[in-house]
Amino acid sequence: MTWKDVGNFLKDVAPRVAGLLTNPVGEGIELITDAISGKLGVSNKPEEVMRALKSNPEALIKVRQMEADLEALRIKQEINEVDKAASIIQTEASSDDSYVRRTRPKILRDSFMLLAIMYVVGFMSLVVMALVGVKEKRIDLIIGFLEEGIKYLTGLVTVGFLGYVRYRSVHDKRIEKGLEPQSVVDDILKVLRKS
Repeated sequence: MTWKDVGNFLKDVAPRVAGLLTNPVGEGIELITDAISGKLGVSNKPEEVMRALKSNPEALIKVRQMEADLEALRIKQEINEVDKAASIIQTEASSDDSYVRRTRPKILRDSFMLLAIMYVVGFMSLVVMALVGVKEKRIDLIIGFLEEGIKYLTGLVTVGFLGYVRYRSVHDKRIEKGLEPQSVVDDILKVLRKS
């Protein structure tokens, strides 16, 4: 009898606890086995724990309670992470420093522009490589370059589309706040004028 057997027995009753027993991480097996055996009031041996689980219905209820406690802990951690992120964003938005207040939208805009530049450079590279293949009269080069180029550009288009959707979201928020909307072209022209 192993702890894995105990985990398999508990997989329908307490899947999270069972997962910790069947797939332990580091010293996690000792922590979970100590907790289970302590909760059931038996020695820390898989045979004893299994015997208690099979003979006492109250033992299954206690393990199910452990499952609920683990889930509550996970939810609490997620809520804390969301609260922390919301607090950071709220602090940034209400900051008197314009640099802090505008950093997130600028990162988004700059990432979109960098993606557009990468797309253009990737497309131009694809054209140059295809021309080299034509000059060398090697159809295998042309086909290889086209295959790789299509994969590359498809990924860029996907990421670019998602970035554009997010950019439009920021754009719409500017309008809601009564600020002047800016297009992607306006932003690109501003960057080009600065350099």
